[in-house]
Amino acid sequence: MQAKLRKLREIDESGIEVVNYEAEFHEPDIRNVIVVCAALSLDGRYVALGFGNGIIEVADIDHQCTVCRLQHDPANPPIWIEFVHGSHRVATEDIGGHVTVLGHDMTPVKLGTLPTGPYSAGTAVSDNESLVIRVPQNFDNPWYDNMILISVLEDPSIQPLASPSSPSSLSSPLIHVGLHTPHRRTLGFSPGAQYIGAFDGIRAFTWSTKSCEFIASYCVTKFDSWIIRSSIIPPSGSYLVPPVEGKAAYTLHSEADAGPDSEDESWIKCPFYDFSPSISRGILPSSVHSSVTGRTPLIESSSVWINGSVELIVPVDFEPHETCAWYGDRIPPDVMGLYRPQSSRDGTRFLLQGQRRAPIVVDISQIRLPSPVDLSGMRDSDVLHSWSSGR
Repeated sequence: MQAKLRKLREIDESGIEVVNYEAEFHEPDIRNVIVVCAALSLDGRYVALGFGNGIIEVADIDHQCTVCRLQHDPANPPIWIEFVHGSHRVATEDIGGHVTVLGHDMTPVKLGTLPTGPYSAGTAVSDNESLVIRVPQNFDNPWYDNMILISVLEDPSIQPLASPSSPSSLSSPLIHVGLHTPHRRTLGFSPGAQYIGAFDGIRAFTWSTKSCEFIASYCVTKFDSWIIRSSIIPPSGSYLVPPVEGKAAYTLHSEADAGPDSEDESWIKCPFYDFSPSISRGILPSSVHSSVTGRTPLIESSSVWINGSVELIVPVDFEPHETCAWYGDRIPPDVMGLYRPQSSRDGTRFLLQGQRRAPIVVDISQIRLPSPVDLSGMRDSDVLHSWSSGR
């Protein structure tokens, strides 16, 4: 493999040595040993590795060993993996758009074939690990018209979410200054997985996971001050509740199992936060987003933000960035430059790959992290001081 890699190096017009990704992909000796995508279990104990020959293995991180091989026969390389229903079952999609549920000692369940795009589809898994939401990243078609909900309960299935209505802002010609499609940090489920929220910096929508019906669209003002609500506890600092722009004929409480006071019903009343007041006071957008997500890591270039401050620096080879590579942290364009990696539920472990041929697991469980930064009353100088002092 190493000998062939050296022969595949190219020199670009600037005289810099670059990787010939297309040649790598078509060389079996190279493709078969490259980890093209990976996933981390929510408990942080296991990592699923998808190789270029289609094989998917699950490894125990603490014991440094492979515990099972979920796909034995070579197939198309996977483009994403998500742990579902525990640490020995995954949902995955390959480069041909084939979606499958794989598990230890179970027959693979093929759910169907979905259209593919130039980038890997964006995904997020519900906290109860029973649902996966898939966002297409084919920029020729609106992402919100092609959302797919993957259920891995007793009868696994894939279902399209209803296309939203067309409020005035969607029919107006706009220069897109946010995201082309939702990323992991702008896509998610309500705490009880009854609802889905997603936004791309201009368009924001919510859906029901039970009926797959569209619920509402929201008016996005400043994309850099927006963030999806990750919990039912309001964050510190000044924020606005985004106004509803368009709403479907849908009764919020009609599908609630726990009544109007449930966590999900609280979440759906405010699925997004608009931190324009905080940003206007000079607080860095990165600090705002990080303080709200808490211990969930956010990566900006080489800086790892946790609890509102920069705690770690990522080696350049592991920095996520836009790339034409068919492996690693492949992310679509993002003006904010914030990337949310695969992480455990408590945020103490997360995956990084960048453009490397295999990922690393970063474990910060032994690091004493500060409490979340209180944004109320903070100025830009306060944030910069928290950087330099390590707070």
